[in-house]
Amino acid sequence: MIEPKREFSCGTNSLSSGDFSISVNWSDNSKISVLSYKMLREFLDDYKLNGRVTKPEIFKAFEKNDLFSKTGVLQIPVIKADSSNVIYMQSKSIALKVVDYLENRIDYSLILPDYSGLTKGQKITILYHEIMWDILDLMEEKGQIKKPIAFSDPEAATSEDLKDLIFIVKE
Repeated sequence: MIEPKREFSCGTNSLSSGDFSISVNWSDNSKISVLSYKMLREFLDDYKLNGRVTKPEIFKAFEKNDLFSKTGVLQIPVIKADSSNVIYMQSKSIALKVVDYLENRIDYSLILPDYSGLTKGQKITILYHEIMWDILDLMEEKGQIKKPIAFSDPEAATSEDLKDLIFIVKE
């Protein structure tokens, strides 16, 4: 809703299989992406079943991306969604702070007042999708996060850099 359009934006697509999800970050600016989400689903199912990649067709589909070793051991993060995982706990902490701010510290009568049919929940969703870029910018300025090369320097990114855009979460 903000104009002019932001210089950079990205998103995440996810596929799930039971208690496993695989997520891929993407940006219109990036020159690399997953070529087949069908194969990505097979990748996730194979990993879920075997704890590594075993199927030849998955090796072939992702051979240029360096997502796993020649023996099928993953080269991408696998985040366990519990208190034992630092990445999960830090992400949850940040998310809870953002949720608290959005739910309890904003006068929503001032947000999109010309759209009287919008619920508070809808306004929260719209507002979050605007401020999330500011949050990411602030975190990057403070050195808390760093854009992957596929986003920071798309022309220099190679097919192997796809591994910096993908992660698995196990619930």
